[in-house]
Amino acid sequence: MARPKPFEIIVPCAKLGPSLRYVLVGCVNTFVGLSVIFFCISWVAMPPIAANVSGYAVGLFVSFLLNRRYTFRSKIPIAGVWRFLMIMLLAYCINVLVVLAATAWLGFGDYIVQILAVASYLIVGFLGNNLFVFKEGEYEAK
Repeated sequence: MARPKPFEIIVPCAKLGPSLRYVLVGCVNTFVGLSVIFFCISWVAMPPIAANVSGYAVGLFVSFLLNRRYTFRSKIPIAGVWRFLMIMLLAYCINVLVVLAATAWLGFGDYIVQILAVASYLIVGFLGNNLFVFKEGEYEAK
């Protein structure tokens, strides 16, 4: 009998498909990022922008590690984080464009705009990571 991986013990839904695991990892890294932001503001007395940058940096790194091991079960080296950061930056830029377009041209309300923006971020992030960052077999030993 195969021994379960540590994350599969903690998260019983480890058998989910990659897209649902991606959303779950997003929830975890959001919690981690917000925790770092609140810690930096409360305990370290950082200014809000510096705390925000710190929280996002930690959240992105946690996201990379969890997506690498759990979502895509990839063996890419840690150095692959640069591809990940490029995709997440692209996803964020599209998120902002959706906010601007849905507000200016479509006249949608603030909440609908944010839902559309988050959906675009999730879709671009998942597809980019699946097709470009954690591409199966690309980092296998030759």
